[in-house]
Amino acid sequence: MRRYSPGTWFGVVTDAGIAILPGYIAPSLLERIYRQLEAGNGLGALLDALTTEFGTGLSSLPPFAIVTFVGDEARIAVRGALTVTAEGDAEQGHLRVSGARVTTWSESVSVSPATISIETDAPTATPLTLPIATGVVLLNSLLALMRPSADTSPGENLAEAEDIEYPAPVAALAGAAAEVAARPEAAPEVVFVESPVPVSWPVEAVSPGGAEAGTQAETLAVPEFTQGLDYDGLWGSSDRTSGAGAEPAPPIDTDHDGETLSLEQLRALGLAPAAPSMVSGRPSWAVAPVRHGRLLVSNGVEVLLDRGAVIGRKPSAARFTADRMPHLITVPSPQQDISRSHLEVRCEGESVLAVDLGTTNGTRLLRPGTDPVRLHPQEPTMLVHGDVLDLGDAITVTYREPE
Repeated sequence: MRRYSPGTWFGVVTDAGIAILPGYIAPSLLERIYRQLEAGNGLGALLDALTTEFGTGLSSLPPFAIVTFVGDEARIAVRGALTVTAEGDAEQGHLRVSGARVTTWSESVSVSPATISIETDAPTATPLTLPIATGVVLLNSLLALMRPSADTSPGENLAEAEDIEYPAPVAALAGAAAEVAARPEAAPEVVFVESPVPVSWPVEAVSPGGAEAGTQAETLAVPEFTQGLDYDGLWGSSDRTSGAGAEPAPPIDTDHDGETLSLEQLRALGLAPAAPSMVSGRPSWAVAPVRHGRLLVSNGVEVLLDRGAVIGRKPSAARFTADRMPHLITVPSPQQDISRSHLEVRCEGESVLAVDLGTTNGTRLLRPGTDPVRLHPQEPTMLVHGDVLDLGDAITVTYREPE
């Protein structure tokens, strides 16, 4: 279940992920992002779509909040004045990710969250919230209630979420939804109240052939109508029975709630591991190795980007801590065009960034199909497969994404 507060930001909503973008984004880009999210292509594909539209300079990238769902994980990336809050996280309980005061963007992962809320910096003019399944809408905030875990009774996670404090207007929504979802297992007691409309109507019994069989009136009782939001259309119909002998409703099968991707669907999207192989009569899941990109230096040096790198005539790692020590790549520079520490390559999540370290002669980015661009000093620039960095003195560095 997802609900949003109308506003001025674009909300791109699919079962595989959610993206919040400024209202000036072109419709063609929104369409591409929707298709990428719908296909479950992940954060990297969405960032590629943004850099294709706005360029690789981080200063030109718009603010955004992206949440992609992979298995039981919610992978979060936030840039600018937006905030993503995950409640009921299996490891941290409460996780808040903000892009404020961050040069690039903030990334985090929430495991089996009960709820995901996304807030923009735009003021909310009305407490109105509306449901959204999938599509693109204009909004200021969004709340996604995730499915309950398999080891809890239906509605348990939502009942716990009632005590969570959310920014308005999603706070009222979370409480109302939790109250409706946390229904007791036993059949509810039916309460009869007086109504301003007639509580009985004469009903004439009619024979199968259509002739009148009698005129004795039967009394039809009208049960109490409760106030509040009707979520039956979203959470499934509720069959109510009366009488003391009514049996409790059977437990709901939570293996699939209509919004959960099955294992077969995940495999079709490339998001789930392959079926286990049999080793000694027991299934053995193959763990996919972590893949890293590579740097190919024109002098023949090849470096695996399992961590960052500093390239120059005499590169230094003095400003790095021991647990983040980069590769130091020394290159020749007979004409002294290349500085001692000329270029830094950073690995941030799934992204690789190049930073010119304030050099005199600069660094040029050569990207196929575009004009050469000189990197702005100390400003990270995202790299894509095939990018070539020209340091001068006939030394170039080519970036290759994992194969």
